[in-house]
Amino acid sequence: MTKTSLPAAILFGIMFLFSCSAVKTEHHITLDHNITIKIEKEVNDFLDELYDDSESSTIE
Repeated sequence: MTKTSLPAAILFGIMFLFSCSAVKTEHHITLDHNITIKIEKEVNDFLDELYDDSESSTIE
């Protein structure tokens, strides 16, 4: 190697070590909607029972 190519090789080596590279990643997300629907149904049933009991107690 000549005197001028050695610094160029070192510079190229440093640039290669610290350069950015693209990395492809894939993510798979699985959602279970049945849990949300079941919780919502339970809350609605509870509120329906709560309001039905309060209305029937005020009417009687």
